[in-house]
Amino acid sequence: MTGRPCPFCGTTGDLARLWRGDFALQNPVTPFLAAFLVAELCWRIFLLCRRRAATRKWMRGDLLAHIALLALLLGAYLWFWCVSPP
Repeated sequence: MTGRPCPFCGTTGDLARLWRGDFALQNPVTPFLAAFLVAELCWRIFLLCRRRAATRKWMRGDLLAHIALLALLLGAYLWFWCVSPP
């Protein structure tokens, strides 16, 4: 529709290749997504090990952190899409 390739194409295959240890990536944003997923996993483990009830302050902070990180990830995808040659 736009004459450009989809900015998300290749991400799933790239994540599978990273899992196998192959770093020949098709999408330049995949390393950011992989870092986001690792950070998310570590954050969830931290929250589970904390063993305290989630307070409203923690829940709000968690939500705001996720909104900010997802906005950065989406911005990275769009930026690479805009600067990549058609």
